[in-house]
Amino acid sequence: MTIGCTLVLTGDTLFGMTKRSRILLATGFLAAFTVFAVTEAELATAMKATQKSMGALKKGGKTGPDAEAAATTIQKSMVAGAAFFKEHKMAEAEEWSMKAAKSAGELAAAAKANDEAAATAAFGGVASSCKTCHTAYREQTAEGGYKVKMSH
Repeated sequence: MTIGCTLVLTGDTLFGMTKRSRILLATGFLAAFTVFAVTEAELATAMKATQKSMGALKKGGKTGPDAEAAATTIQKSMVAGAAFFKEHKMAEAEEWSMKAAKSAGELAAAAKANDEAAATAAFGGVASSCKTCHTAYREQTAEGGYKVKMSH
């Protein structure tokens, strides 16, 4: 995942901060937004949380605090998925995960605002991204579970 951050680091002082202080602050921002490697087991856990949250949204409705929490869980899982796929150079899967994360963020906002139409549309965006990625990158194991198809 790429996070953009622009800080002014030139000049002797800016807003009462020395150049050294601004560099330390910028370093702190970058450290706070670093996405660490996601293992296949962590990805599986995130996908199971997404599946549970999607089920809750289908059963319990797409607006209100519970729906907002479910959408937030999905969004976090999709960001973790994107990090996994980026690390493994699976650009399509990374893109679909980020699309799902964006839709999940929209779903969380719509759920909070009790906007059923917007929530339903955003839910469709999440489901579409998930289905597209699963078709290309998910395979069933002999035990009946699923795992990531590392190439397609």
